Amino acid sequence: MEVHLDEALELVRLFHDRGYETTLNIMALSNVKENQLVEAFEMISRSVVVVDVVFIVGKKR
Repeated sequence: MEVHLDEALELVRLFHDRGYETTLNIMALSNVKENQLVEAFEMISRSVVVVDVVFIVGKKR
């Protein structure tokens, strides 16, 4: 997951720098362990990239 998050944050930075409102969609949470999710949120919060909105999508078990 971390590799994809790095790529996503880079795209968010690119489009935010161009003046767009940016969103980051975290999907398929049912396939992710809790510690991976916490790591992802920590990575987003430490990032210098401005993310305007974060959507979290998972299915109910």
